[in-house]
Amino acid sequence: MPGPLPDPKALRRDRPSDKASWIDLPSTGRKGDAPPWPLTKATPPERKQWAKEWAKPQAAMWERDGQQDEVAIYVRTFLRSQDPAAATSLLAEVRQMRDGLGLSQEGLLRRRWKIDEPVQRQRVRRQVLLDLLQHSLRHRLPLEQPRMTVAFQVLQDLVRLRHHG
Repeated sequence: MPGPLPDPKALRRDRPSDKASWIDLPSTGRKGDAPPWPLTKATPPERKQWAKEWAKPQAAMWERDGQQDEVAIYVRTFLRSQDPAAATSLLAEVRQMRDGLGLSQEGLLRRRWKIDEPVQRQRVRRQVLLDLLQHSLRHRLPLEQPRMTVAFQVLQDLVRLRHHG
């Protein structure tokens, strides 16, 4: 696909119509057992990798879109690519499959999928932000500086952190 990858943190992403086009995937992954293997008989390593893939956040969308065959072909190809004697063309094919299934960062962006941040990480990030703001206020409050200027600077910090953090 030509052009730059979509960026969920870009300033233009504040448009309601654009926000609606991004899909949040659960950071905890897809719940439940993996669907039945759709190809010819799976080997034990394929069964193990199949279960691992279906526990990922992207699996919720694969299930919605009926991509069981694509995921199974990816699993089989991925495992074959692990052989030291595997052709480099096989590695390139795995990379393309990863992009297509949203398993790479580029694939996530192209599909406009975002993996939700775990609640604990959100709490830690929020606390770090509060600590930074308190520190910032302590060092920006000389008596001669008007309070509105300080409030404006803190708002600028918040906006910068929102878009870069």
